[in-house]
Amino acid sequence: MKTLQQQLADKEKALAGKEADLAPREQKLSDATKQVPAGQIKSGLHVVGGDVQPGTYTTTGPDGTNSVGCYYAWKTGTGSDASIKDNNIVKGAATVTLANGEVFESTSCTAWTKIG
Repeated sequence: MKTLQQQLADKEKALAGKEADLAPREQKLSDATKQVPAGQIKSGLHVVGGDVQPGTYTTTGPDGTNSVGCYYAWKTGTGSDASIKDNNIVKGAATVTLANGEVFESTSCTAWTKIG
């Protein structure tokens, strides 16, 4: 039987290997994040005033990943228990005005570009 010290050493070695595997993925994500212009919103959940700047944004519409169209919503928070305050599905261009503190979600839309 292994001693507790040997078990701990084995687990530390395994963890070091996982950390080494994670480093290239973190760098790739960091590089991708730097490539997104500050005046654009991509798909995902965003806190206005934190993740994205407040202002007026426009999209040309669906990005082709969903046959239903471009979906966007204002939510009460970022957690799984957040409720939808307002939402829309569009097949063409759309414009939204986002204020500090709002939570905005976008899915299957081309990048939203800040226009004001």
